Amino acid sequence: MLIDRSTHRFFALSISASISALLLLGLTQTPLLAQSDDLHPEIYRISGKYFVKSGVDLGKVIVSPIHWKGKDRLLFSGAIATTGLVMAFLDRGIKEWVDDHQVTGSKDFSLFVTHLGEPLVLLGLSAVFYIGGEGFKDDNLRKTALLSLESFCINGIVVNGMRYLLSRSRPLSGDGPSSFHWFSLKNNRHSFPSGHTSTAFAVAAVIAGQSDSFLVGAVSYGLASLVAISRVYNNEHWASDVIAASIIGYFIGKKVLALNRPSDKNKPSLSIAPGLVGFSLSLRF
Repeated sequence: MLIDRSTHRFFALSISASISALLLLGLTQTPLLAQSDDLHPEIYRISGKYFVKSGVDLGKVIVSPIHWKGKDRLLFSGAIATTGLVMAFLDRGIKEWVDDHQVTGSKDFSLFVTHLGEPLVLLGLSAVFYIGGEGFKDDNLRKTALLSLESFCINGIVVNGMRYLLSRSRPLSGDGPSSFHWFSLKNNRHSFPSGHTSTAFAVAAVIAGQSDSFLVGAVSYGLASLVAISRVYNNEHWASDVIAASIIGYFIGKKVLALNRPSDKNKPSLSIAPGLVGFSLSLRF
């Protein structure tokens, strides 16, 4: 017997709270990569400065492909090729295989897991981190919360724009994997890319990137991957939808991290060099 959707959501929120507590513990017990990087930690508070910075970061994320080098372009080409091949040759077969292997227990689990990619759950996760940062007087934990929120919002703008532009039909519509309608507002035509999946990976990339703990990274990406699988299993998305979404979300999360790590040239440095008589000492700010 299938559990109703509201029960799934309740359990998802309960488990999310437990996961938040575990990740919070992991982030506070292990060194953060940003531990001593921030010269202006006040930016990572809910304030006008934070929202201005996030708006600037949004612009940088959108135009970043213009500045890609050879390696970046090669990786992008590989991602496009993989998504295209799955879309052209595997999407329909994967859907048919999933339809033939639906069982009650796994269906309940999949419906539960998919809620972990919902905005309410992920925003709640960021809120837990932010409150934890205030409570523990931990600037870096608060930074993790606000970078997760920034990544969440930027991902939403990018992905929803793509979904509106491409308007690919969902598997449940019965239209087939090659059905694109362009500029549609109908939800059953917002299949590509998967919003739940991209959001989960965008937040996971920030949380994993802010911690040196293997466990924190494994839990973050593991849960994001389960969300991706659940979207295909629930017939909400084609396989190519979640492949593209995971790449987009991961890229956005990593880019947000990179934009919020000061470059070496902005950090204080102490240098000692030989001079004409003895040694010279210099301190640069």
